[in-house]
Amino acid sequence: GRLIYSNDDWNIDGFWLATTVRDFRAFDETNDDQALYGVYATNKTLLENGTLDMYWLAFDNDAAGFGFDSLGARYNGTVGGLLFEAEGAYQFGENTDGTDHEAGFFVTGVGKKFDCHPWKPTSWIYLDWASGDDDLGAGKGHHHFQPLAHKWNGFMDLYGRRNLIDFNILTTMQISKKVKALLWYHNFWLQNENDTPYSVVMTPQQAGITPGDAHLGNELDFVLTIGISPRSNVLFGYSRFWAGDYYDTPGLLTRFGTPLTKDTADANFYYRQYTLNF
Repeated sequence: GRLIYSNDDWNIDGFWLATTVRDFRAFDETNDDQALYGVYATNKTLLENGTLDMYWLAFDNDAAGFGFDSLGARYNGTVGGLLFEAEGAYQFGENTDGTDHEAGFFVTGVGKKFDCHPWKPTSWIYLDWASGDDDLGAGKGHHHFQPLAHKWNGFMDLYGRRNLIDFNILTTMQISKKVKALLWYHNFWLQNENDTPYSVVMTPQQAGITPGDAHLGNELDFVLTIGISPRSNVLFGYSRFWAGDYYDTPGLLTRFGTPLTKDTADANFYYRQYTLNF
């Protein structure tokens, strides 16, 4: 369900949805144990140099036994030729063990578009911070609800936005009328060294092992998109991960039970994609 209100100053969007149980062997079914709802409001005139977003988002997961609310705001615009963005949210509710949930995140970014160059590159520097907790692997840090995770924290989907600091630099450019490129560098750290890293579905990656170091590693993403026609394109992507000192922690295992070390945690990711719009 969705209700939208708009005037010259405001866009206000209220919504409620139940998630789906995805099954590749049958039609998807409604997941009655989960609900995502809230109100998202955008003011277009209050601030001279940009727009202000304010929101309340809630996620109830009865199967897992938690319910979280996020109150947040985002401000983005331009000042003196510089692009800027700032967003943050406070999260509260009840954890799976019945304790009070207190968490949050913030993102700050500064960018510049270089119109003088024929490729018109745009570069951003971001700091993305999401809280963890002293309770190892208990999942009491920030919860990112239902995001497109790799849109923000790396195309390899190595980490979710919980107990994570991601310092990253993003550059996009239009090389020609039909060719554009993206280059994105991430430097990942644990926010709380007493807690583990978490996956994009918010599960602890090494639930019983206290990290020996906060530096998770570095990721470099490269994407090249080539237009074939007004309705189709091909995309080539490559990502590389260099493991940090966190992977020197004794006892780390892969999901298959084999030992994981700094020497074996490096990874490469290559993909190709064809898109047809119709």
